[in-house]
Amino acid sequence: GSGKVNVWGCITPNGIGWLYCINGNMNSLQYIHILESASAKPGYYELPKLYCLLTGYTKNKWIFQQDNDSKHNSHVMKNLLEFGISCIYVPMWPPSLPDLSPIENAWDYLEKQVKKQQQQPKNTDELWAALEEEWNWPSFSKYVKRLYESVPACMEKLLEAGGLWTKY
Repeated sequence: GSGKVNVWGCITPNGIGWLYCINGNMNSLQYIHILESASAKPGYYELPKLYCLLTGYTKNKWIFQQDNDSKHNSHVMKNLLEFGISCIYVPMWPPSLPDLSPIENAWDYLEKQVKKQQQQPKNTDELWAALEEEWNWPSFSKYVKRLYESVPACMEKLLEAGGLWTKY
């Protein structure tokens, strides 16, 4: 097989952000470096830090959703998000709620698209190239937008079900 690559990606209601290949396992300092690198990449103003810092925008807070992984909740990361970037709101998030986490569905879709490719990746470099290619297709960005559009209906179904399982 092609092996395995670790990636970090950013998606927004307006479509995709940056996809970043991670060497080895990510720790909290590498995670912060990725966020800083992503926010400095030209054309990716969607990442809140860059937008907030360059414009001084503070009227509304951006919601920055991440799971409860230890690197996301490290002391350094919490300080950065709480004191370093004033226009970001990081809500408390349940440990496993894929229906309200568009990125989880996006990862699943991306994996399926790579598996559909006629020429399957033979190594990690080819796998990274295939992931990056699928990530940058306009159809993937449209899919991500539809995921965000589905969140209100999903929330309604979850509320109707008292927070229990839904077919969503």
